[in-house]
Amino acid sequence: MTDDFILSEPNSIDMTSRDSIKSRVKNILTNYRVRLKDWKSIDIIIRNDIAIHRHSGVLVLMPKTDSTEIDISLKYLDILKKNENGEWRVYIHSNMPDK
Repeated sequence: MTDDFILSEPNSIDMTSRDSIKSRVKNILTNYRVRLKDWKSIDIIIRNDIAIHRHSGVLVLMPKTDSTEIDISLKYLDILKKNENGEWRVYIHSNMPDK
């Protein structure tokens, strides 16, 4: 992640704080088993020190308290920036329901 990272999701306020993002991910991983299925890269565009990646797939959440599976079909858009060391870092991660 870049220092100015943005997480953008429908019906929620953009997250920019590393602590709030870490807390959210920790909460999900504490309460759910997580896997991905049917993952596809749609487009990857690279121009100089910016890359755009469109991809889609199904996020499968399984509550640790029961055997329910929650399938969430999503489309993603990631924008990455290359830092001064030549490493790619996520600048914006955005998702929206696929259906």
